[in-house]
Amino acid sequence: MGLGFLVLLGLLLLAFWIHELVYLLSLPDDVFPGRYDKILWFCVVFFAPLLGALIFYGWRTYTEVEAKLAQSMREALQDASRRAQEANGQERE
Repeated sequence: MGLGFLVLLGLLLLAFWIHELVYLLSLPDDVFPGRYDKILWFCVVFFAPLLGALIFYGWRTYTEVEAKLAQSMREALQDASRRAQEANGQERE
């Protein structure tokens, strides 16, 4: 491996670390379940740069998927409720 490859790899990893750190700091506090979770995540990502950033990336990906799933479930329930109300209204007429 050449020195250029290692420098490029290092720059990519640095960019990934900075991206995850900025993303973490841009999240509102209510996204985190605990009171001190945001500062704990910051410490993990800041003091264990590569490993912390990878773990945080996995956590945020998992929670974003969970949030999207919960949102789609809420929308499906609202849609089913609306259909049931419309069907009830048609039966009464």
